[in-house]
Amino acid sequence: MEEFNAAIKLPLSTPVPNAQVLVWVPPTTPYFKVNVDGATFAKRNAAGVGVIIRDDKGRVIAALSKKIPAPLGAVETEVKAFESGLQFAKDIGIQDLILEGDSLTIYHGGLVTTSNLCGLCGERPAVLL
Repeated sequence: MEEFNAAIKLPLSTPVPNAQVLVWVPPTTPYFKVNVDGATFAKRNAAGVGVIIRDDKGRVIAALSKKIPAPLGAVETEVKAFESGLQFAKDIGIQDLILEGDSLTIYHGGLVTTSNLCGLCGERPAVLL
């Protein structure tokens, strides 16, 4: 019992100096925001992607999560997340969208661009954040 009491008195997190706080910002009308993320599970030789679509008021319109039974790396998984987000938006009839993810490698590396996504999003290119 002493160990338990000592453990619950430990801080839950360590403060990070100069940490930047990011806040989600809803899209402007008439756009929807499609947030995507991917995760790899090396020990299971699998990956997963998540998608959430919100309107200009921040209301959740639709969400998706799926397992990818393949041993993908982090960058490939993030690309799959972007692809899944666009395909999901298209499947539910959303064309005016802002696509947002947290992979700087994809964003700065040009791995996903508005020109190479147009096949998924139709006539209107997505805006990447």
